Amino acid sequence: MFKKLVSLFFVMVMVLSLGACSGDKAGSKTVNNDGMLSDELIELKAFYNQNPDSEDGQYETFKEAAKLTNINVTCTVPKSNTDFNQAFNLMIASGDIPDLVQTYDPTGFARLGNEGAFVPLDEYIDEYMPNVKKLLEERPDVKANITAFDGHIYYLPMIPAGVASTGWIIRQDWLDKLNLKAPTNAEEMYQVLTAFRNQDPNGNGLKDEVPLFGTRGLDEAMTLWGARPGFYVKDGKIGYGPYEKQYRTAMENLVKWYQEGLIDQEILTRTGDFKTKLVGDNVGGMCNEWFGSTCLLNDSLADKVPGLNLQPIAPPSGIELNRRAINYPYGWGVSAFSKHIEEAVRYLDFWYSERGSLLMNFGIEGKNYDMIDGKPVFKPEMLADGKISANLHKEGAQLEMGFLQDFEYERQWINETGYNGMKMYEDGGYIVEQFPVTITAWMTDDEAKEYSKLHTDVTTYADEMFFKWMMGSEDIEKTWDTYMNSLKKFGADRLIELQQEVYSRVVK
Repeated sequence: MFKKLVSLFFVMVMVLSLGACSGDKAGSKTVNNDGMLSDELIELKAFYNQNPDSEDGQYETFKEAAKLTNINVTCTVPKSNTDFNQAFNLMIASGDIPDLVQTYDPTGFARLGNEGAFVPLDEYIDEYMPNVKKLLEERPDVKANITAFDGHIYYLPMIPAGVASTGWIIRQDWLDKLNLKAPTNAEEMYQVLTAFRNQDPNGNGLKDEVPLFGTRGLDEAMTLWGARPGFYVKDGKIGYGPYEKQYRTAMENLVKWYQEGLIDQEILTRTGDFKTKLVGDNVGGMCNEWFGSTCLLNDSLADKVPGLNLQPIAPPSGIELNRRAINYPYGWGVSAFSKHIEEAVRYLDFWYSERGSLLMNFGIEGKNYDMIDGKPVFKPEMLADGKISANLHKEGAQLEMGFLQDFEYERQWINETGYNGMKMYEDGGYIVEQFPVTITAWMTDDEAKEYSKLHTDVTTYADEMFFKWMMGSEDIEKTWDTYMNSLKKFGADRLIELQQEVYSRVVK
């Protein structure tokens, strides 16, 4: 599909090249008086998912931003659209690229930018984007992540606040009932999970407890034996957990735990809000999940599960693999064929300003929040139903666009238990270095082509064997040597080497 898009894009460039000069930096009427980005109202078209809850499909935050910037943005994507990627591909193929474009694919966006579809924003940052300039000077990690293989920046991302977001959470009320302590190593975790299975902590006389649930916990449990579930980076070196001997030990133990009923028997097939169901049914015992939403179950399920006490604990292995991303792999960029490039890049910069950040983090003052003692405080109705994110999305806040998230947004809706879990993991130094999710955007075309085949072959096979081992259709001892030889044959060594070359080139 990508090859086809590139070919179509070459045609588009030839057709539109005569009009490209209309987006030149010179000749703009853009000013910067009282925060306004233009001395006359500028209309920009944008490609992003419309607001399904709005009659006109527009977000209220964008309407408010128009009052603050004198730049009005309207969406070109039909409200009925349900497939963003398909709509994006059709938009590119048509050659009719609006002024602003949202992306969920920094790799493809970088390729199209390199071919001339999108503006290299780094060429505008010094002169027109003071807030972005300040941010990237303070956050070289973000700058490295969003810089493409050709040295340019084509999109600006959402940058989350904080470091810790997930971790181990256990039924403290069950531990107390069974006179147990939170586990601190593999053996203690095995003993706790076994007690949850055998000693009826929910008190219903049935052996229906699900000691360990959630696939994130399955991945994190591998660290109990020094293994990793996938690609990782440590001390600047790339590794692949499923290609290491520790992985065999981890798998052997996880299979044993699964066969003994210590792990949710439906762990690989559950969908939907499984944690609310399992905890709400008073059967779920331990998981590795989001601190905020999981610990809120203590409040939302208090009437249904008397005495419910979910509490974060330090990782039994001493490390946590998951952390908030340095930046998310989505954001937005500017069409190279826009007639208002200067205004468009200034508009992107606005969302990183104090006023833009306030608007995108908290919504509209007086409607969604009030300023109290100089700080934004959500109105009670925004928090009442426990769906603050959904409520904000309706307004157009906390969207998957480029902005700097304010942790205070989250601090206002998570409870003390969830907050203390985040602080425990952040202050305890448990979280390991994150493998870069944008590594493919750093690759040249030749590197990307080689990577694509190797990565597909290697990871597909490893995933298949993981499933077969867990489900008992293959025996680890009998198949391990064949498994390792097959990974080697599929190119695991070259895949690691290739990623190492790219990583070392970018992350200095």
